[in-house]
Amino acid sequence: DEAARREALAILRAMDFGADGYFFVYDLEGRNLMHPRLPELEGRVLLDLQDADGVFVIRELIARAREGGGFQRYVWPKPSTGQPAPKLGYAVLLERWGWMLGTGLY
Repeated sequence: DEAARREALAILRAMDFGADGYFFVYDLEGRNLMHPRLPELEGRVLLDLQDADGVFVIRELIARAREGGGFQRYVWPKPSTGQPAPKLGYAVLLERWGWMLGTGLY
């Protein structure tokens, strides 16, 4: 199972769409497991991270995943500009591994 997790994270890390599209993974305690554009977040618990509008980004994404998958609006640095931008994220729960898998569009 651990080897499969590592392989899944490696595959997801390599997948992207356009300049700003990517996937990210958190555990259900809010620890970042993989972020291809911001690898410095990996290993950090980000439950208290708020965007410029006061949205608890990771808490809300995990909540949408626990609800069966769903959309969440928030502000996040856009990779192609490095500047904060509105983002429509989508998160799903990978229950077997206790992961929230997310992506989104700016």
